[in-house]
Amino acid sequence: LVDDSGACIRFTLWGDEAKRADLQEGAAIVVKGGKVSDFGGCSLSASFSTCLYVGGDAEAAHPRAAQLRQWYAANGAEAKLNSEALSRGGGGASPPATLAELQQEALALELPRGDGLPTVPAGAGGGGQDQKYHTVFPATITFFHSERQPFYRACPYQVPDDRNPGKTRSCFKKVENEGGDSWSCNMGHQCQQPIARWMSTFAVADHTGVQYVSAFDESLEKVFGRPAQEFADLWDRKGSDPAACTQVEEMFKASQFTSWRMRLRSKKELWNDEERLKVSVIEAQKLNHAQTARLKLADIKTALAPPQGPLDARSGGA
Repeated sequence: LVDDSGACIRFTLWGDEAKRADLQEGAAIVVKGGKVSDFGGCSLSASFSTCLYVGGDAEAAHPRAAQLRQWYAANGAEAKLNSEALSRGGGGASPPATLAELQQEALALELPRGDGLPTVPAGAGGGGQDQKYHTVFPATITFFHSERQPFYRACPYQVPDDRNPGKTRSCFKKVENEGGDSWSCNMGHQCQQPIARWMSTFAVADHTGVQYVSAFDESLEKVFGRPAQEFADLWDRKGSDPAACTQVEEMFKASQFTSWRMRLRSKKELWNDEERLKVSVIEAQKLNHAQTARLKLADIKTALAPPQGPLDARSGGA
């Protein structure tokens, strides 16, 4: 759950309540009689006496519900990424981590088995973890390989969408030019006009270190500020058009030394028979410096607050 206070919290439901069809992203809810727990930081859970109002029922129960629904409709994408997590684990937002912490925790990751299950270390009683998620901010982009195109050409052929039965989606496999206007992907699909999609590896840094990360279409469109197809058209002309070449260079320069809040996934993989860490950008949001400053100020005030409880007799305080 998230609201306009800038915080989010995990809420656990049980039994039939967890199957409610009206529990959809963006719906406002009112929880009466929820149980507050300090498990995993701070979390909420429902009990037999909890009353849960969702959607229209919530708006009828409390005037704040309608306000929050409108707020989330306008700010939901940023709120999901920038909210301060009160609960640990369970997906979604997470407490911020540094790149050094990400790299240290990645040492314990296991290579995934071919069947998709995590590797079981020799002599261990249970399975190892094959991926971890971290939220890092500020993460500052420090380097792009500007001599490499940060996109690939994808197959637009429509294929069945396994996640949405009865619907289709674009194939999006990488295509190769077979001469002239003929392109094909490794699934055998043919096309004349492939779709450009963002894909690149670049360096990000914070005060603890540097990490190369991979990013794809949605995240890199935010970084470069335009669709991949527009950039691809400029890239194709930059060898013969000085103006296009200048635009490409300026876009690379504009993306560097910008600060972001990034949701990162860490996995280990084999590359040329060598184990390496692969870090991918799951979400990226331009850093809200005002909100970040407020959070830092709150941390400072908490650190400087006097200790709670009886005065120490040795201090001589009155």
